[in-house]
Amino acid sequence: MIGPQDFRDRYVSTVSITYAAGSAFGAVLIAVRDAHGATRQFQIDGVTDFSIDEDFQSLAIDRCTLVIDSTSVYLCLDPFHEGARSERDNYYFCGSSIRPA
Repeated sequence: MIGPQDFRDRYVSTVSITYAAGSAFGAVLIAVRDAHGATRQFQIDGVTDFSIDEDFQSLAIDRCTLVIDSTSVYLCLDPFHEGARSERDNYYFCGSSIRPA
């Protein structure tokens, strides 16, 4: 199962956001690499909301919030409070599911 540990202490190397014409939903592909250069990719499907503010200043992801329930997923790579959603979160994605890509 994918958890916060899959993102913590890694670096964002790629974020790709796609939408299908006429659809209210999209997908996000996120690639992260560790200090040794190994890369892992994850895809969030059914994306309905995201925020990537330019003030994301951390080189490494030192905090991460990943909330998964039966119908949704929330991933934040720069949370205001780790482990819980906040209106002050930065670099987050809301969708229906997450999986290795």
